[in-house]
Amino acid sequence: MNSLFIYLFAHVGGTNLIRHVIEPFSMAIFGFGGEQFANVLTNLFTLFGLWYVCYWLYKNRIFVKI
Repeated sequence: MNSLFIYLFAHVGGTNLIRHVIEPFSMAIFGFGGEQFANVLTNLFTLFGLWYVCYWLYKNRIFVKI
């Protein structure tokens, strides 16, 4: 059930929300490698953020039924 929630969350704007939280930190820390390198890491951290939301929902036994 939560995989469908994460899919919808990502397409409704959740990815942008997580990305805007992560982007300032990843650009400050990994900016030395260039903009493209920092963007790749930002996208990977955003993917990890979405995975963690799904994991957190599962561990707390919160299942969203759509």
